[in-house]
Amino acid sequence: MSLQQVGVTFAGRRRLLGISEADLAARCGIDIDLLRRLERGQYVPSPSQACSLAHVLHFDTQDVCSWAVKALFQHPQYLVEVVARSRAALEMMPGTLQKGGEPCRSRSRFQRRSRK
Repeated sequence: MSLQQVGVTFAGRRRLLGISEADLAARCGIDIDLLRRLERGQYVPSPSQACSLAHVLHFDTQDVCSWAVKALFQHPQYLVEVVARSRAALEMMPGTLQKGGEPCRSRSRFQRRSRK
């Protein structure tokens, strides 16, 4: 399926269920502009966004998530955008990144796991 076909399918299901763009975006934790781009076939959601959309729109989550992963690799410009957005979101959350940019891990939790 092309990006445009997926966008039309998502928009059609959203309308069929009587969900507004703003409501769907809020339920899925997606920026409304990204949702509009998705419905126009100009954006590939991250796998977690795709899973949320599939759940709310009553699609098979596994199928939609696997489509998103494949589509991101077929359209690297969107993969770069998803990675950049994920990185920016991590940087906004206090304590999620160390100085070197690596995710923080609890030392005590790591030590407990390694003893098992």
